[in-house]
Amino acid sequence: MDDIEDEGLMRRGEKCIHLKYGLDVAINTSSYMYFAPLRTMPKFIPKEFLTEYTQIVHDELVNIHTGQNWDIMWHNNPNFFPTPEQYLQMVSHKTSVIPRLGARLVSLLLSLDPEVANAIITYTENFGIAFQIKDDLLSLTGDEFSKKKFLKGEDIYEGKKSMMVIYAMANTKERDRLKEILGMKTQNAELIKEAITILDNCGAIEYAEKYAYDLIVNSWNKVKKVLPDDDGKQKIKMFADYLISRTIQFVLLARWICLQKLFIA
Repeated sequence: MDDIEDEGLMRRGEKCIHLKYGLDVAINTSSYMYFAPLRTMPKFIPKEFLTEYTQIVHDELVNIHTGQNWDIMWHNNPNFFPTPEQYLQMVSHKTSVIPRLGARLVSLLLSLDPEVANAIITYTENFGIAFQIKDDLLSLTGDEFSKKKFLKGEDIYEGKKSMMVIYAMANTKERDRLKEILGMKTQNAELIKEAITILDNCGAIEYAEKYAYDLIVNSWNKVKKVLPDDDGKQKIKMFADYLISRTIQFVLLARWICLQKLFIA
């Protein structure tokens, strides 16, 4: 669904589903995936937790659609640029939903102490924010990422208001030119390269790198204080280290194992 809404071309090195199999198949399949987990939950969740589990899933489904709606509105309006606070709220409602959902469900199932649960949930939320920032950075700077996505700077082509763009609009004299290129939604490699150069020259890329680094390091330093010294804690630390230094080779791997191994001792 995200690829349809963003008019994406490539996903994981292949054509997006809506281009490969058709818009109707892509929409129907993505809608099904929202509801499929709810159908299977009663098979695995104890009855005493089922009502609260279902409510948590519903809450986060609303969040992810709200965050996506903000993102869509912003990149469809070339004259609107969100504040840094609005950007962080959008990402918290969008990218952070999956890791936060897992943390909330596991915390409930294990009946974790509220202090521990809140620390883990906050950590996973910040993990999602940092993950999105790193994704956006790789889109601009990662050669291997551009091969998977068909072109470097896909977010420029989509007119996305990333953290780097928001920073640049407040810190570069070339903001009008950057705004013009974003509004074009162009696939022209030279124009995309020009926009990336503007972001780089004003320090936006360096700023986003440091922000993501500081966010995950500070979040880890807080959550580690409430976690027992066991294998589960080391797995969480592994993800903190991974996020700081990750490249595209590990993106799919991390998303697959995150909910399966993050809290399992």
